[in-house]
Order: sequence, then structure tokens, then C-alpha cells
Amino acid sequence: MQVDVNNIVRTVVGGAAVLSITIPLGSLAGSIGRLADASAGGVEQANTVTATTQAYQDLTDKLTRPCIDYFVSKVDSKLEREAKNTIDEVMGGETSYKAICNYVLGN
Repeated sequence: MQVDVNNIVRTVVGGAAVLSITIPLGSLAGSIGRLADASAGGVEQANTVTATTQAYQDLTDKLTRPCIDYFVSKVDSKLEREAKNTIDEVMGGETSYKAICNYVLGN
């Protein structure tokens, strides 16, 4: 029995080359399939909005403009007072305006 080293090396190198191409392609195909499912509504979690997310979105929708007004207004100006009043109304009482606006605006 005679062993040809060249054939063994060629087989191993060829197998490694094929695997290095097919494994990433398989992963890519799986990712594309999951993406297609998500865009078609197949993955319900992707479209689910949690109560926390909804509450944050509602808060930011209502307070974005008043917080911008608060940050850009002069101290003790009409614009600052109106912004504070709006923030108080949305929050249901007096708050730390700087803290809530930092939270809403992500500063």
C-alpha cells in the first residue's frame, strides 16, 4: 500500500476552501430568511411595542418641544415659564425640569 501525500494535501486544502465558502453562505441565507420573515410580519416580536416603550414615546412626543424651549430660553423669561408650565401639566406636578428634559432629549 502506497500513500500519495500530494493527493491527501490537495483533498484537505480543497475541502477547507469549499467549507470556507459554504459555511458563510449558509449563514447569510439563514439571515436573509429571518429578515424576510420579519419584514413580512412572520416574527411578531419585531412588531410588538411594550408598555414601557409606548410610555416613553408618549412622554417624548409631549415634552420634546417644551424641553427645547426650556433649554434655549433665558432665565425668568416668558418662554421659560410657559415651558415649565407645560412640563408640569404633562408630568402632573412640579418636577426637576433639567432632569426630565435631559431624560426626554437624551442629553
